[in-house]
Formats: sequence, C-alpha cells, structure tokens
Amino acid sequence: MLSIRKMALIYILVLIPLSMVTSTVYAEKRKENRAVFRGQVVHISNKFITVERTYIVLPPTTRTLDINGSSIPFGTIKKGDYVIVTIEKNEATIQMTVRSHTDGDEKLIPQ
Repeated sequence: MLSIRKMALIYILVLIPLSMVTSTVYAEKRKENRAVFRGQVVHISNKFITVERTYIVLPPTTRTLDINGSSIPFGTIKKGDYVIVTIEKNEATIQMTVRSHTDGDEKLIPQ
C-alpha cells in the first residue's frame, strides 16, 4: 500500500503538470478556431467582404465595431476603410481601424 507521502509525491509530479499541459492545449486549440485578417476593404456586402486580396464569406452573425470598440451599423464600413476581421465558428467581428475617407477629399493613410 502506498504511504501518504508517496501519494502526495505522485500527485505533485504527475497530476499537476498534466493539468497544466491540458489547459495549454485547450488554449492553443481555441486559437486555431479563429482566423484574423487585417487590411483595406476592397469590396463589402452583407454576405462577403474582401480584405486586401482575401475573399471572406461572412457567417450569419456579424458584429461591426468602430475604432474605440463601440458597436456601429454594418453599413458604416465602406470600401477603402482599414479593418480587422476576426472569423470564429459562427460569428464574425469587423473592427474598423482607420477610416480611409472623410467628409472632404482628404484621405487618411495608416502608419
């Protein structure tokens, strides 16, 4: 029969590192289920968005955020805006980083 001291040693050497490995694998797996695209919007519609040269099919649920992270209407994002598109399993988030056009002819270019 194992003594309490040996059982404690087994617990420390085996079970604790095993739980740490499991949580690390879960975190990495969660990152794999998400795709992030950054760049300028070339084309945008309700079902599709083209960022730089990447053609993205949007899932049914799409959130749009402004530069500060506040929610904005989908129609606010226009061709030429710089965005970050995050695609997860059933949801897409489009966050505007820089607005390329303003009220006048002035263009903003990200640095």
